[in-house]
Amino acid sequence: MKNEYEIRDEKCYMKLSKGQECVIDIEDMEIVAKHKWCATMHSGSYYVKTSWYKGKGNSVEGIELQLFLLGRVVGKMVDHRDRDTLNNTRSNLRHVTRAENSLNSKKRKGSASSYIGVTLEPNKKWRARVVGAGPDENVGYFKNEHEAGIARAKVFVKHYGEEANLEQTKLSKESVGASS
Repeated sequence: MKNEYEIRDEKCYMKLSKGQECVIDIEDMEIVAKHKWCATMHSGSYYVKTSWYKGKGNSVEGIELQLFLLGRVVGKMVDHRDRDTLNNTRSNLRHVTRAENSLNSKKRKGSASSYIGVTLEPNKKWRARVVGAGPDENVGYFKNEHEAGIARAKVFVKHYGEEANLEQTKLSKESVGASS
């Protein structure tokens, strides 16, 4: 059975298995609708995937929707700008290297801080660091977590640009003292 589609807010929403729904551009609906898509869990996120039998025997071939839409580029992978793996609109997808993809990561679970790259040190100060595709950079030590988060975000955006991580870009535009 093929997927069900609904047009809302100038986008196309596709119902998937496991009660999930993904969004694509209306312009892509015709090519996407030629396949049956399902939700598959990988690294704690749902991805949209299709598969088919290849040749004789039980050999199965598959592809994730983001690759189906943008195509493969040697040495690159497809990244979801907003980190929502069910948002497969073309404006949310981009080809990146593995290092660039790691820059658009979420905060690790279990971290003492609510900010990426910020840790509480034994001296009770918040340390901000940028660890990424280049050499690690110690941003500094701060009295509160929010100031450390903002300072780290500003350095991150300076090094990697506003497109690398939308969450860091938004935070970098805040000013120190905006909240604690």
